[in-house]
Amino acid sequence: MFNTSPVMLGQYRPYDSFLHHLDARAKMLPITIVLVLGLLTTSYSFYFVILGSLILGLLTSGVTTKRLLNN
Repeated sequence: MFNTSPVMLGQYRPYDSFLHHLDARAKMLPITIVLVLGLLTTSYSFYFVILGSLILGLLTSGVTTKRLLNN
């Protein structure tokens, strides 16, 4: 079924999802925009929204907390 080795952050996981079917350039554009905004902003609310988005992404990715902390 799944590989039981620890999950490496950024490691490709072969799933059939909307994000997996996107072109790489379509994924890089929002990442670049958020990176630039993160460097230019001083708003804590912006950072909380980004942190919440990352946590939501991890929760919906299918990676268990045990596997994530097992690195």
